[in-house]
Amino acid sequence: MAEVLASARRPRPAARDAAATHYALQVDYGPLAGLAPLATRWAYRALLQCQPGYRRRRELRARDWTRIVEIFLFADAPSAEAALASAARRAFVAAHPACDDTIVVLVLDEGDSRQGRPAALLRPARRGVPTDEGGWAHERLARND
Repeated sequence: MAEVLASARRPRPAARDAAATHYALQVDYGPLAGLAPLATRWAYRALLQCQPGYRRRRELRARDWTRIVEIFLFADAPSAEAALASAARRAFVAAHPACDDTIVVLVLDEGDSRQGRPAALLRPARRGVPTDEGGWAHERLARND
C-alpha cells in the first residue's frame, strides 16, 4: 500500500534559491505623490511580463511606503537588456513618462518578508548616491508579499 501511495504523490517542484543572483529590470515609480495611475502601472507590468526570458515579478518598497519599486526577473542579462531596449517598451514609455525610470539591475537576494530580510539589489549609480569602487550602488528594499 505504501508503494502505491508513494507512486501517486506528485513530485515537488524544485525549490528556488532565494540567494541566487538574477538579472532584472527595476522600475522605480518614485515618491507616492508622483506615482503613475494604477491602470498605467498594470499595463506596463503586463508589457514587461510578455518579454522573452521573463521569470517572475517582485514588488518592493522603501522608506515606509514612500517609494514603490517593482523588479522583473529575467533568465539572463541579454533577456533583461532586450526587454529594456524593446520597441514596445520605448513606445509605452513615450506615452507614459512616469514609467521611464527602468534600469537593468543585479538581484543579489530576493529577500523574505516573513523573516524580515530585505531584498538586495546592485544597480548602476545615480548622481549623489554613494557607490563602491566600480560605480555600482547597493540597495536594500523590503518585500511586499
